[in-house]
Amino acid sequence: MDNNVEHGSLYSLARGIEDSSNAMQCANAGLYDSDNNLLCTWEQSGLDLERDDNAERVEKYFPTAKTLVICCDKVNDTICLNSFIHCTGVETVIIRGANIIVGSRAFSDCKSLKYVSIQCTSVSIGISAFSDCTMLQKVEISGVVLGHNYGFNYCTALTHISFKSTLLLLDAEFFAGCKRLSSISAENCSPENCSLTIKKDRIVPIEARLKDEE
Repeated sequence: MDNNVEHGSLYSLARGIEDSSNAMQCANAGLYDSDNNLLCTWEQSGLDLERDDNAERVEKYFPTAKTLVICCDKVNDTICLNSFIHCTGVETVIIRGANIIVGSRAFSDCKSLKYVSIQCTSVSIGISAFSDCTMLQKVEISGVVLGHNYGFNYCTALTHISFKSTLLLLDAEFFAGCKRLSSISAENCSPENCSLTIKKDRIVPIEARLKDEE
């Protein structure tokens, strides 16, 4: 597999799912190997978004799993606190649904994770939800986004994040420690609706934040 996530085979499954209907997206939920072969459907896997031991189950029963496709088909579906923390083998996480809550440290310390795709109506990304994913290189998120502090804390390989959002509110330390982050795109979002909160009484555009960090 190409180590460059921009050109690697990680994208083929993600693109197919992102272009399909909601029904197809849910039908494709499950675990896939490095060649995007289905190992197990979500229903068969025994994984549960309300549990905090999913990483242990993935590593024990599906050690060759490289891609995790999650369909949040309920209103305000929540991926709970620590749900997939330390899931060391997974390289791609694709989350689809309506209103999604990604709990604190839900995917923290997933050391092999390279690509995250979240396609939804709205998503709240909790504190340290993807922190310390040191191989994560690219993130794509659509829908209204509320990002709490340290959402992608110390993702030291992260270079690009893409938002397709009409409303984007990110706390000041959302990208804390992401030393290689050089590109943030915010498609479909006007400057006044795409901001980083620096203080409770002050918000600045994403472009200003990046300029300040140069």
